[in-house]
Amino acid sequence: MAVVVACGAATLETQRPRLVALATDDNQAAPGYDKLGATWVPIAQRGRSLSRVTLTAEGDLWRAEVVQKLILEGPRDAQVQGWVDAYYAALKAQASAADASFPRPAQCLPCHEPVVKAWRGHAHARAVATLEKANRAVPECLACHDEQARRGAGRAADGGGVECASCHDKLSEHVADGRKTALLPCGRCHAPEHSPRFDEARYRALVRAVCGAR
Repeated sequence: MAVVVACGAATLETQRPRLVALATDDNQAAPGYDKLGATWVPIAQRGRSLSRVTLTAEGDLWRAEVVQKLILEGPRDAQVQGWVDAYYAALKAQASAADASFPRPAQCLPCHEPVVKAWRGHAHARAVATLEKANRAVPECLACHDEQARRGAGRAADGGGVECASCHDKLSEHVADGRKTALLPCGRCHAPEHSPRFDEARYRALVRAVCGAR
């Protein structure tokens, strides 16, 4: 997703609230949301949505309300599409490759074969392939989609993805002592600016069901 900052600091006398337009590849319109002192306005389908932002003065503050409508027919907005493509092209040029050492799913297989097999059929295991399909395999996105990249070691040579070590903290210690492991918060990657409709309780339950986690 490309981010375009559209307005300055928020003071009632001189400026309206800060608005951030998110040019995304999403296939549905999404409501705006407030984060980091700004109102975020998703632009769906690379320009194929219409956003109406209403600003209302409330005391010393402005309240921003965002209403979106998806445009199902007609061409995509060429300017928005250009922003997205240029942003990801620049990031892709910065890609690097390196090695990283951490427990991989193959090391978990001897003790957790059903879980590893279930993971291989889950979307998390195909997280890098999802980026490739969208031509978005760039460092900023790989940091969530590829465990090796998250560790600052570049893209995994074997394709990578969201692996056991992505969700289970201290996995190296667990390999040495099966009593030691912990689940990391999903919100580390599924932050509002990346997953505006993410419901951690609901999705964590779905992942637990697939992986058989406790």
